[in-house]
Parts: sequence; structure tokens; C-alpha cells
Amino acid sequence: MRWLLTAVVVAMLAHSAAAQTDTGEISGVVRDTQGGVLPGVTIVAEHVDSGTRIERVSDGEGRYFLPSLRTGTYTITADLTGFRRIIRSGLVLRLGQTLAIDFQLEPGGVSE
Repeated sequence: MRWLLTAVVVAMLAHSAAAQTDTGEISGVVRDTQGGVLPGVTIVAEHVDSGTRIERVSDGEGRYFLPSLRTGTYTITADLTGFRRIIRSGLVLRLGQTLAIDFQLEPGGVSE
């Protein structure tokens, strides 16, 4: 009976260790200045230390989701033809964290 208890405890510890994460995620919604959602916006997240770039496109409801990102500092760019590009720098993603970063794009040309 003691071996059964030991086996259960070991299995629980293994499951707990597997459930831990060493990443974080960033998500948000992109809107125009009138509050309307913007689908098709290119979102690029760049990990500052490694230079790794992750690119996604906002969905039909203006939402984007960047899962399983390594922790550290990011620069995120939101870009859509006919709107001014927005760049957010110095965003720090911590272990297990979900950052909610929304964007509001203004009509116009490309800007930094």
C-alpha cells in the first residue's frame, strides 16, 4: 500500500512540473480612432535581446494573440495600409504573464 501512495505522489509532482510554463503571451485588440475594430493589421513582436520576430495578423474582430513567447523585453509594431504605424517599445514580459496591449490606429501615412 505504501508503494501505491508513493507512486501517486510522484505522478502528481511530475504533472505539476509539466504544467509550469517558462513563457508568456501578448494579446490585444486593434481599433481605429472611431472605436471600430480593424481586421488584417500586421502585428510584429520583436524580442529585444535575441532579435526573434513573431508576426500575426488581427482577426475579423481586431484581435491578435501571440502565445508561448520567451520572457524579456519586446518591441511591438501594428501596421495596416492607410493607417499610421504604431510602435510600442520597452514592453517587459515576465514568466507566465499575459500582457494586454491594445492599439488605436489613426488614418494616414506611415510614421514611427
